[in-house]
Amino acid sequence: MTRIRYLILVLSCSLSSVLYLHRYTWGFIKKDVQDEFGWDNATLGWLDSCFPLTYGIGSIPSGIACDWFGARLFLVLIVLLWSLSLGWTSIAATKWGMAASRLSLGLTQSGCYPTLGKISKNWFPRINRTMSQSLMTASGRLGGAAAFVIVPVLMVRLELSWRSSLGVLTLLGVALATVVFLLFGNSPREHRWANQEEADFVTTSDPVAVHSSGSVLSWRHVLRSSNMWLLLGRAFFSNLADFVYVYWIPYYFLTVKQTNLGNAALNAGLYAALPLLGGAAGGICSGWTQDHLIRRFGNRRWVRSLIGFTAKFLAMGFILGSLYFQSPTVIAWMFFTVKFFGDWEGPVTWGTATDIGGKNSATVFGWINTTGSVAAVVAGPVTVWIIMAFSDSADPEEFTIAGWNALFVVMALEYLIVAVIWLFINCTVPIEPEADSK
Repeated sequence: MTRIRYLILVLSCSLSSVLYLHRYTWGFIKKDVQDEFGWDNATLGWLDSCFPLTYGIGSIPSGIACDWFGARLFLVLIVLLWSLSLGWTSIAATKWGMAASRLSLGLTQSGCYPTLGKISKNWFPRINRTMSQSLMTASGRLGGAAAFVIVPVLMVRLELSWRSSLGVLTLLGVALATVVFLLFGNSPREHRWANQEEADFVTTSDPVAVHSSGSVLSWRHVLRSSNMWLLLGRAFFSNLADFVYVYWIPYYFLTVKQTNLGNAALNAGLYAALPLLGGAAGGICSGWTQDHLIRRFGNRRWVRSLIGFTAKFLAMGFILGSLYFQSPTVIAWMFFTVKFFGDWEGPVTWGTATDIGGKNSATVFGWINTTGSVAAVVAGPVTVWIIMAFSDSADPEEFTIAGWNALFVVMALEYLIVAVIWLFINCTVPIEPEADSK
């Protein structure tokens, strides 16, 4: 049996890493953008929302396109386009130009995770599929963490401007699109290096995995599925909290939690990277834990639900615990733990989506991403409003620690809601009835 699936896993993890590397650069460069253009915090909040707006609009159509046309060429196209969109950000000279580049980046990145979900379905057997999904999730967090280290290194150590730094990352994306074009395949049956034994190894445990293209999910089944509605609720409240790590935690450490130890920008980047590293570690542990417990107890439904509940409940506890500390180093490590457990739940969502989505997993991911993007659009201005409303300063534009603490309390509440939702999700009930999926 060939093992081309491991090459596909490496490429998928690389895609996930670069996706987040490109996406998270905004969270670090936004202070330099603000200084250059003189934009206020409200403007930054609305620019934050441009990305998730089109990310949400594009997610369902992207999932449908991937389910119908297959993953390979679709991935090449979107990686190339989102890299060029990042390059557009580097040359934007006005508020509207910056908004347009952010809208373009969101639209072109919207298809990546629905496609990776489809790839995990077509390339990996059910027995260890969740582990492959957790590695893809963790790679995204590592890419996000790398953004908070690589961008400061480019700007501080190499003395590049924020615009030139984005140019370097754009070239990285174009190179990755080329590699995907040369080495990727929709499934073992369609890859020139994989043999029949590898294809059979994937589909023996999950016959639906044979479908790599040519399928469409009925909206009627989506709207009638209680599992789908619960997953969408989970996506909304989880993304309200996760939004803060993408766009505001670097700003938090750059402003409120400045240190005198070395360069402030590099320190802020390292502190902001810690939560994402925690998320990566949590995702990997989640994949291994789920596969192990499912094999041992054979109860896929409750293994997924209880891990999802426990993860978000612990995340709630640790973010509330962070309010009792003042040291930026301690707070960064507390956020590491919050994201460890918060993202411990991420592969549960991936596994559940592929369980209930069947041959239309990419479309299911698209629905989930769209709902999460709606939350992120709402979170942009709402995050700024919460911090400003509770900051104890005469200057309405000044963010103080009281405002940030209020934001963290709201995030804890969001984690609690997600934890409760997981108790009602049954991953063994597919969206599409078995008779209709054949």
